[in-house]
Amino acid sequence: MQKLKKAAADFAPRPNHVTDSKSSSPSLAATAGKMGRFLAQVSATSPGLPNRRSSKPGAASRVRIGPPEFVGLSIGGDGGRVATFKAELHNDGSIPELQINANARLVADGAKASDRDVPVAFLPRTIDISLPQHSIETAGPTLTVGKLGGTLFIRTSVPTGAAVEVELETNVEGAR
Repeated sequence: MQKLKKAAADFAPRPNHVTDSKSSSPSLAATAGKMGRFLAQVSATSPGLPNRRSSKPGAASRVRIGPPEFVGLSIGGDGGRVATFKAELHNDGSIPELQINANARLVADGAKASDRDVPVAFLPRTIDISLPQHSIETAGPTLTVGKLGGTLFIRTSVPTGAAVEVELETNVEGAR
């Protein structure tokens, strides 16, 4: 048995997590502890990050759209697939001309795919966008919400053999 252990030890390297009493280097835990104590004394800001200033109430608008969430697939009036997404719109009402733009995008391997070489007929499009709590809806990618907020619903076409996502942006009506 001793011969087998010696042969195995010569053949396979010793695992890193096994400590050797002959080693003169400090343990990983001790090194991590020292680094933690050292870094705890340093400010969390770095040269590459801007300092965050606390804003005064009313200093800036507070319009935020949560990430779009896939709700489901259905069949449209033309027999094509339709994807439905929803997203929460938090609006403080500070922009009376607020619009929401919903852009349908192709997805490949979990990331946005380039549509540069894809024929227009194979691209997804935003069918409609709505804010049902306030009974407003529009065909196409742009919905004027003004001072309203709530759950947005976005319906997009889904080309055959493709996956889509929705990218939401805010816009002020009439601004270019």
